[in-house]
Amino acid sequence: NENFLERAERLEVLEALTNAYILPHGGGYSLSDIEDVLDILEYKDQRYFVTSLKTNISRLKIIRNVGDLQFEYRGRDIVLKTLQLDLGDIIARLNPLFSLKL
Repeated sequence: NENFLERAERLEVLEALTNAYILPHGGGYSLSDIEDVLDILEYKDQRYFVTSLKTNISRLKIIRNVGDLQFEYRGRDIVLKTLQLDLGDIIARLNPLFSLKL
């Protein structure tokens, strides 16, 4: 898997990304059983993510609908990194009691 810097250089977008202030949607979430995205496949206007698992990296999981995955909040680490890099400010604090996904 190419690291971010190598991929940005190869695609000639490093300068544009260096000055970008972007936090991806879902940047505060972590997927509980996904270790890494190994490949992204497209077939008949559908996108599939080939992933390795945290518990057994030799097994693969292919995901079509990322929104159906179980997730966890990353917690303070992502907030502190955002503040450290001066990418945002805390304007409210949310303390979820529970989360229910149907």
